[in-house]
Amino acid sequence: MIDEHSVEEKVREFLMTEFMMPQVEYLSLKDELALDSLAQAELRLFLSDEFGVEMSQGGKQKVASFSCLSDIIETVGVRESASAGS
Repeated sequence: MIDEHSVEEKVREFLMTEFMMPQVEYLSLKDELALDSLAQAELRLFLSDEFGVEMSQGGKQKVASFSCLSDIIETVGVRESASAGS
C-alpha cells in the first residue's frame, strides 16, 4: 500500500525539479497546479514509472487530468487499489 504522504512528497519533488516550480513546496493540496498538456503527459509518465500507475487513452481507463495535488494523490491511491484487487 502506498502511503499518501509519500506520494505527496515524491510528486512535489518531481514538480519542483522537473518543471522548476519551487512554489509547489508551499501549495496546499487543493491549490491549482496549472499544468499544460505536455506537463500533464510527463506527470503521467512519472506516476507510471514511480508508482506503477497505468493510465491508458483507450479501453476502460480514463486519462487523468490533474488540477491539484489531491487529484494526483487520489489517482495513485485509486489505481493502486484497483491493481491490488485484481
